[in-house]
Amino acid sequence: MSLVRPALAGVLVAAALAPSSPWAQARLESLEREAAQADERLLFVEKAYAQPDESAATRARRKYSEGETQFLLGDWLHASVLLYEAVEQPELLGPAEHPQALLYLADALKSQGACPAALAQYQLLLGLPAGPGHAAALAGALDCRLRLHRLEGIDALLEQARATFPDGGPPEVAYLSAKALFQRTDLAPSERRRRADAAFAAVPAPYLQAATYFRGVLRVEAGELPAAAEHFERCTGLPGQEARQLEIRELCQLALGRVYAEQQRWAESLDRYQGIPLDSPRFNEALYEIAWNYVKAKRFDEAQRTAGLIVDLAADSRLSPEAALLVGHLDLKLGRHDEAIESFQRVIATYRPVREEVDAVLTLHADPVAYFNEVIRRQGKAFDVASVLPAVAVKWASTQQDVAAAIDMVADLDLSARDARDSAGIAQRLDARLSKGGGLDASPLLQAGWRGADSVETAVVRLQGRALDLAVEGLPPAARAGLERPRAARQALQPRLDTLPTTPEQATARRERLARRIDAEGRAVFQLGYQVESSGAAIAGTEAWLQQHREEIVADAFGHEELARELRAHRDAVLGYQEELRGLLRELDALRDSVGGMEWSEGEAALRREYRERLGEEQAALDRSGLAAGGAEAGRLQALRARLDRTGQRAQALKAQLAATARSRADGLRSRVLAEAAALAEEQRELDGASAASADVVGRIAYQSFTKVRAEFHRLVMRAEVGLIDETWVKKEERAEKIQKLSQTKAKELQSLERDYRPVLREAE
Repeated sequence: MSLVRPALAGVLVAAALAPSSPWAQARLESLEREAAQADERLLFVEKAYAQPDESAATRARRKYSEGETQFLLGDWLHASVLLYEAVEQPELLGPAEHPQALLYLADALKSQGACPAALAQYQLLLGLPAGPGHAAALAGALDCRLRLHRLEGIDALLEQARATFPDGGPPEVAYLSAKALFQRTDLAPSERRRRADAAFAAVPAPYLQAATYFRGVLRVEAGELPAAAEHFERCTGLPGQEARQLEIRELCQLALGRVYAEQQRWAESLDRYQGIPLDSPRFNEALYEIAWNYVKAKRFDEAQRTAGLIVDLAADSRLSPEAALLVGHLDLKLGRHDEAIESFQRVIATYRPVREEVDAVLTLHADPVAYFNEVIRRQGKAFDVASVLPAVAVKWASTQQDVAAAIDMVADLDLSARDARDSAGIAQRLDARLSKGGGLDASPLLQAGWRGADSVETAVVRLQGRALDLAVEGLPPAARAGLERPRAARQALQPRLDTLPTTPEQATARRERLARRIDAEGRAVFQLGYQVESSGAAIAGTEAWLQQHREEIVADAFGHEELARELRAHRDAVLGYQEELRGLLRELDALRDSVGGMEWSEGEAALRREYRERLGEEQAALDRSGLAAGGAEAGRLQALRARLDRTGQRAQALKAQLAATARSRADGLRSRVLAEAAALAEEQRELDGASAASADVVGRIAYQSFTKVRAEFHRLVMRAEVGLIDETWVKKEERAEKIQKLSQTKAKELQSLERDYRPVLREAE
């Protein structure tokens, strides 16, 4: 046996040293080409992604530049997001860029209607040394304070405006400063008028027209009507074709009509009222006041015709019943009794049923406030007064600004609370994502580079296996006996390794396939959500319809209550479905995060390690046998192995570098996210407190507003009924006067007859 083995070994060595076949040569060349391609792909990834991480200052300047671009394009939302990050660390921007970034951010927030947040940024900018953006910041801060009715800090702003612009400054700053003084209810009336008038007097164009109007208003408040008329006349003569200027001109025209009417200058008053355009929303108001001017001037026929125009042409206006009552009284004064009765009865027939229905809404419920709260809670942001009031009364209630403001306030609180909860959830997701994958999950660009290097590493491992296969396949079957066990262990892993992507394109395609499957599930959840929302809308619509037709439905109280309970149960079920759908959406978000994250890489890395271990065992067994030594092809295989080893090491080093950069960025972001999460938690507590304090505020305000509506209809009907009584009384007085006149005529005729026939009577005696 000892003689056979050396002989066999010699045969095997000779076989290994023998020239390889053309087929083996082609396979070796293919492996060398693929190794070169893997090298090139890795070089591309190194150049594209292995750049030094940008500094915080560079990042801040980049965010500022991008935010400025979005601001100039009018994309306020994206501009504010980018600029928020740019201004977080003022020292990172230059002395010129930081104030400008604050101004851009404040203006972007104000343009979105977020005046409280904008005001905070304006205040930060005004706290810096005076610069080019100071005027705009003052104007923005004053504008936001006036919009929000926050006048507690207005003195400091006005003082800063005076110090910064001794000559009055830009027109907008001067106008807003004067308007702020006009709204200063904390000052004595005479002091407020004096200071505001002086401020408006210094306002230049293009705000001169508005300033002149306010100066006239101040004169009216002081009772100085001739001086007020002078300012209003000047206002109507100032040029301006913008919508706001035309609106102010109409206000001045209307004010002149009232001032001249107060001075009994009827012709001039009528002339100014007639200057209101027909398509103006103030035309009916002007027409109604013209009618009353005719009444004061004792021109009753013209007053009756003018008021009749409102009744005929603006029947849906709130002034229509007032005009109808005026027409009735004027007809009565002119002796047109039938027409007067018709006018009064029309008002009564139109508004008495409405008054009774409004009474029913407010009196048939033991707790009207709770009732309104229930209706509003049921309909939410879709709450409409038409669901509670009859159609005729809607225009009265819809103009009650308190209800709209209260609903908006509660809706804003609910929206803010929901946004805070969503933001807290986003913060949790961000924290989780920053904590996963060594920070690569939160760095798409670095993750793309890491995946590119990872795919190259996979390609290298597979090429190493194929190179070993080529080396082993050239051996005689007898020589492979010692390699069977490690080879079998490696080949068992081969199918799984072959499924891994070896190029960035393959990795992207796999991720997109998984994302499409998740998106399909997301569409199904959206469709379910649409069906659930539709069910909720159907329930709300049913409840609203029942409320509107409550007087027409014949049923006992028990039946009404049973139906209401069933609808409430269905509504609660819908709320439960909505919560379940939100949970499904959260799960889908987590799946999307995992598909786009690094969780999958751990399993792939473990598979590659195990494959390399088996590959090393097989290669070690082959090296120990000495069968692969020598020969040109063996040298090329050895060079290929060395090249693949170097490429694999470079890929691993690149992955480690990218992971370290991602981890560094993630740590910085996590600290900011945790700080924001703490601030959100505090904001959530404040919102919960505000929500609790305003639990029934909308119901109470709605009740008060609808009570005012009821009083309005009571007043209209009562005035119409009083008009009928007046008409009856006038008729009675006319009849009494006629009877008195007949009695007087009869007495005179009797006296005349007595005088004429007195001689005859004496003769008869």
